[in-house]
Amino acid sequence: MRRHLLITLCWALAGACGDQLFAGDAAALRDGAELLGWAASAPADATAALTDVLDADGCTHHYVTDDDELAAQVAAGGRVIGALGFVWPPGWGDAAPPADPVDADSTLTPLAAQAPAPCTLGKNPAVILFYSGFGEPITDRFLQGCPGEVIVGEKHERGPSSRFASATYHAAGGRTGFIIDANGHKLIALLLRPNGVERTAAYVRGKLAAGYDYVVFDEITMDSNFMDTSTAGKRLRQLMLRVPRHSIIPYISLDLTQGPIGAIGMANRKWLLRSFRLYARAMALENYLHTDAVMAGAAPSTFRTGIDRVANAMRGMQGGSDVARHAFTTLGLSMHQGLSQYNYLDDPRHDLAALSREVNAIRHGSARLRQEHGLGFYMVGSYDVQPRPGAPYTYTQLVAHLRSLADRFR
Repeated sequence: MRRHLLITLCWALAGACGDQLFAGDAAALRDGAELLGWAASAPADATAALTDVLDADGCTHHYVTDDDELAAQVAAGGRVIGALGFVWPPGWGDAAPPADPVDADSTLTPLAAQAPAPCTLGKNPAVILFYSGFGEPITDRFLQGCPGEVIVGEKHERGPSSRFASATYHAAGGRTGFIIDANGHKLIALLLRPNGVERTAAYVRGKLAAGYDYVVFDEITMDSNFMDTSTAGKRLRQLMLRVPRHSIIPYISLDLTQGPIGAIGMANRKWLLRSFRLYARAMALENYLHTDAVMAGAAPSTFRTGIDRVANAMRGMQGGSDVARHAFTTLGLSMHQGLSQYNYLDDPRHDLAALSREVNAIRHGSARLRQEHGLGFYMVGSYDVQPRPGAPYTYTQLVAHLRSLADRFR
C-alpha cells in the first residue's frame, strides 16, 4: 500500500471538433467513450490541474497543465471551463526517460549495437517484474543472459511504447505489462460499472490486443471491496475467468503481506487468492523494507510472513499447497518519493548490501520462500533510483547489482 487517494476516471469521446474529455464514471455511459486514465479528485503531491479550455472558435477544447500555456490560451480568446482533475506527472503521457548514464567505472557488460540475442526460456521461466523501466537502452541489459521473462510496466492506454513489445525483444525474453494503477481504486471502479465484469474483461483484452503481454493490477489491498463477500470481489473472480489465462499479474499490497491484521485480510480474500493462483501469471507480493531494517535482520521474517499468509489463507484449497511457486517477492527501490516512508533505499552506505541480503533471505529462506520463481522491483521511473549525492555507488553500478540479483532466479 503506497497511497490512498480519491480518484476520478477520465474518458475521451470523439466529436465534430475532435476528442473531448470527461471525468467521472457517468461519462462511461456515453456511447463511444474510451477510458484514457485517471486523475486525483483533489490536489496531491506533484500534481497539476488538468484544465479544460474552450477555444475562441467555440468548438475546440484544449487540455493544459502548464500555467503559461493556460494564460496564452486565455489571451487568445479561450474560455476556461474548469479542471477535470489533478494529474501527475503533469500531462497524460509518461515523461521521456533520461539518457542512459555512462560511468567510467561501470561494471555492466557494454551493450552491443545489435538487438539482444534470442533465447529459449523454457516452460516456466522466472518472472522479473519492473513497475517501471530504467529507460532505454539501460533496461535492455536485464535481457543479457536470458534470466527469464523481463516485464516492464507501462501506463499508456493506447499500447506499449517500449521496444520490449517488439518481436525481436520478445524473442529475447522482453515483455510489457499494462498497469491498472491507483492502488486498486481504478480496478474497483471499472468492476462496479453497470455490466462491469464484461466491460472490464473487454478492457483487459483490449490492452492485450494493443500489444501488452500482461495486465498488472496495482494493487489488491485491505479495501473492503476486495473481500470475497463484496460485489467487486466476486466480480474480480468472475473477471479472471473471462480473460486469457495467465495474462494477469496482481500486486498483493503491503497492508496484506506486512500489516498487523494482514493475515485476517488474506483470509477474507482466500477465494480471490485461489483465483489468482489458478489463472494469473503470478502474484507479486509487496515486501518493501528500508535499508536499515534489512541490515538489522528484518528481511527473512518479513518475507516469510508474506508468503505464509497467502499459503495459510489457502490452506486446504486447490492450489494452496504450492502457491509459493506462483508468487514472487517485490523489493522497494524508491529513493526520491515525497514522503520518507516511501523511500526504501535510504542509506547509501548499505543499500547494495541490503538488496543482497533481501535476495539471500528468499533464496536461502524457508521452504516456501525457496519455491518462489521470480523477483520484482518497485520504483517510479529512472529518476526514482538515481543515487543520492555522495553515494558510494553509481547508477549503473546499482543496475548491474540488480541484474546480478535477478540472475539468481533463472
